[in-house]
Amino acid sequence: MFPLIERFFFLPWAYCLARLRQFLWAPLAFISRPAPPSPLELRPPSDKQIKQQINNFIDSIDKDAICALASKHNGGLSCDIRCQSKGSFNVCFVVDFSDGTTRLVRLPLEPAVRDVWDKVRSEVYTMQYLRDHTNIPIPRVYAYGRSRLKRNSSALQVFMFLEYIDGRPLEKAMLRKSSEERRRRLLGEIADVLAKLRGLEFSQGGSLIGNNETPGAWSQIRRTLMPPREESFTPQSTEDPMFRPRIVGAFSLRKNELQVDGYTAPRFTATTAREFLEEQYRLMRCMWSIPCQHLSQQCGERQLFAVHALRPESAQQTLGLRANCDTIFCLSHPDFRAENIIVDDELHLRGIIDWEFTELVPRLAFVPPLWITGHDPVSVGTKINFLSDFLSILSSRKHISSSHAQLAHEWAFEDDSRLPIAHILRDPAETEFLFYASIYPKQYSEPRDDLIPAFFQRPENEELRQFVQQRVRASEQYTQYLRDNDLFDEEAHEWQKIRDSMAWSQELLKKSRESDARIQELLAGADKLLHLRTDTSRLNEEL
Repeated sequence: MFPLIERFFFLPWAYCLARLRQFLWAPLAFISRPAPPSPLELRPPSDKQIKQQINNFIDSIDKDAICALASKHNGGLSCDIRCQSKGSFNVCFVVDFSDGTTRLVRLPLEPAVRDVWDKVRSEVYTMQYLRDHTNIPIPRVYAYGRSRLKRNSSALQVFMFLEYIDGRPLEKAMLRKSSEERRRRLLGEIADVLAKLRGLEFSQGGSLIGNNETPGAWSQIRRTLMPPREESFTPQSTEDPMFRPRIVGAFSLRKNELQVDGYTAPRFTATTAREFLEEQYRLMRCMWSIPCQHLSQQCGERQLFAVHALRPESAQQTLGLRANCDTIFCLSHPDFRAENIIVDDELHLRGIIDWEFTELVPRLAFVPPLWITGHDPVSVGTKINFLSDFLSILSSRKHISSSHAQLAHEWAFEDDSRLPIAHILRDPAETEFLFYASIYPKQYSEPRDDLIPAFFQRPENEELRQFVQQRVRASEQYTQYLRDNDLFDEEAHEWQKIRDSMAWSQELLKKSRESDARIQELLAGADKLLHLRTDTSRLNEEL
């Protein structure tokens, strides 16, 4: 009771009054609030801006505060920071303690993440749920919370204090160069991980969070009015009735990026596969509508053509969705790249990392990762993939569990178009690349440089043509805005040129292969004619 009374008398009342005013006026502000801007009206921060903001955030972190935090959560042992690393959404500090143990302190990169606290709570709960219900090797979270970790700032940073998994990130080259025994063993271990995830079934799509994480009305008011304070928590068993899972709107990686760009992207729960598909298509439309640097008419048409071709009715037909849509959802790792798989020198699986933005997805979107199916850029370019080996190994492990058998049945891919569409549904950022690398060649015979411009000239597609023109104009204005404010990102511009060049090269390679095939046909035909002529001459001589 005394701490509560003390906290009441020592409240910063100016802060509380300001928050109270904001709280009371929120309903009126909502009524009078203008409609959210169209994606075409946005001026998203450039990559250059975000990089600078992230660098400033990392530079402001107090390393002594990181060590003090780590020591506090490991029995007061002294420690040193061995190294730090930066990802897309987090900065990590590897901390060595005096007793020889090693831990990780991880901070979300505030300029790149929205809803930081809720996102971390969902991630921690999901990881604890996996530890309680599977034996998938993932880092243990020892503590999470908020603490002052920046120099010359009273703001609080969200942190996670977790197990450090020794090893190194997997590279596809390691698999290609390894012995067949090691390669098959690791692919089998990855198949086991995916089968265990498949075995966790839910009735809705979204993200997991604990039941106790849903505050009551008074708790919500208290959190709104009182300033945030330093706090830390230890993950609780998700098998405890008080901490059973609750499904909330998905913490989507791509919606997070839209929010950083300034677009309002509310979280969403789905009850059927069709609802999930339609929501992902809305997300895709938004992502490919935002202005970008130096968008040409040709590039804009190419992107919108792909988005239009993947509208829900087309995807439903390809994926075999019926009126009684699938209502089973599975826990899916949001970024199952090879780099998030930690292995030792002998290619034993040590752990799977980076579970932030984990979602519950319908079975149609639960597929092997891009690097296994051969749909990532490197695999497409080299025609190397591990899918046939992986599926063979999965089939040989059907006896291990019903989840293995179920997955082997569901992944008996007969239609090559299903995989790239499922990947696009899972991550709409892959739309343009996957559509033209894996879908367009199977569905269209005409070269895209001829078909796409003609498509936008048809009278029935006038609205689509106008949208492309609007986006090109918005991108020109956005590019000029970046130049005027010294925000133009030359590196991003060069990357776009490289991507366009890669797309052109792939198209040229395809045409070259088609030409080679045609030449081989002609040569074979000429060879047959030559043999026929020789046989005819020989017959005439005999006569």
